[in-house]
Amino acid sequence: MHHLPLDALKPPSLAGISEKRDAQKEMEEEEEEEEEEEEEETLPGCTIFIKNLNFSTTEDTLKEVFSKAGTVRSCTITKKKDKTGNLLSMGFGFVEYKKPQYAQKAVKQLQVTVPGGLWEWPIVMWSA
Repeated sequence: MHHLPLDALKPPSLAGISEKRDAQKEMEEEEEEEEEEEEEETLPGCTIFIKNLNFSTTEDTLKEVFSKAGTVRSCTITKKKDKTGNLLSMGFGFVEYKKPQYAQKAVKQLQVTVPGGLWEWPIVMWSA
């Protein structure tokens, strides 16, 4: 009697189906997790408005500085296009925190003047 491996006994159309199902299930789970993160609503008081930013300040720099007060969800510097199509800072931006407590902490701690630094004359205000 000749012994065959178990995979050889499966019909060719069924071979690898369980692997495909596992891969598809993993992709669906990852998509659900991403949707849940996107669906998290922002609580009131989590966003602060920063004006008088130095025009050379980048979003990465702003996020780095403001993350000292708590977990930053997003950071945006408002920009406009010049005549050549380059994006230029308009000198203000928004930082959104995961929790209102972090935003309150940032307003208290970062309301300082840093000449020639991140901002010209910083004024950090609440945003609804």
